[in-house]
Amino acid sequence: MDLYGKDFLCTQEWEVEELMAVLDLAARMKRDRFSPRWSRVLENKTFFMFFYNPSVRTRQSFECAATELGGHAQFLEPGAMRLKTEKTAGETIEDATQVMSRYASGLGIRILEDKIGAYGEGDDLLRQYARWASIPIISMAHDKYHPCQGLADIMGWAEWFGQGPGHTLDMGLLEGKKLLMTWGHGALARSWCSVQEGLLIASRFGMHITLAYPEGYDLDPQVIEWTKTNCGAHGTEFQIVHDPCSGYEGGSCGVLPPLDESSCLRGWGVSETERGGDGPQVSSVDL
Repeated sequence: MDLYGKDFLCTQEWEVEELMAVLDLAARMKRDRFSPRWSRVLENKTFFMFFYNPSVRTRQSFECAATELGGHAQFLEPGAMRLKTEKTAGETIEDATQVMSRYASGLGIRILEDKIGAYGEGDDLLRQYARWASIPIISMAHDKYHPCQGLADIMGWAEWFGQGPGHTLDMGLLEGKKLLMTWGHGALARSWCSVQEGLLIASRFGMHITLAYPEGYDLDPQVIEWTKTNCGAHGTEFQIVHDPCSGYEGGSCGVLPPLDESSCLRGWGVSETERGGDGPQVSSVDL
């Protein structure tokens, strides 16, 4: 299996075997994080990071990883560069990307809804970079998908049902488990990207999925269709409900992307009663 130079824009575009290879390597590196065998794998290599949107965990994790692996992660703010846009003159993506490909070994891009004019433009932008780059383009979260978050989520769930971090990762433990992904009341509306990536990758690893949200908060129809197809291939169930309570029946784990404050849908969320009760314990993760 050769993953060298492969773009990572959405987990749906990778084969399960390829995702498994990355997860297995990640688990081995996590078990022996500071081993000398890893400390020089990125020696003399630079990874460019374009952050159209700010970040806390994503930037820190990429920079720490590059350093621990012997490389250098270089933070680039597109607003401080002379890149051509609809309103300003400058370097085209075609020219700039080909130049950057000669300097760096990879390029990560983060661009969310408030930096684009319409849903889908962020995904289009990443694919423009991927078209002209000779180095891999990695999404660090864009308007449609968050593949690195998806990998981290599915790895964490497998660890939860297994022996925990530091042990051999058994992705088979997720088969037949029920994932509840429910909206929860929050201070602001989050991007769809983590939610949609969670649906896609969970459905690739044989999980039953319930997606719960209020009427009118529908996700990308293409993601819903892919999730249905993935579940169909595994013989698992995928259901959508608009009741904040019904999705907890038989649940194994839950994910909560917040609603915006103005929604006034304060009944959406996970309480201790819903997490426990007489049925299986539900582990929740707040996105």
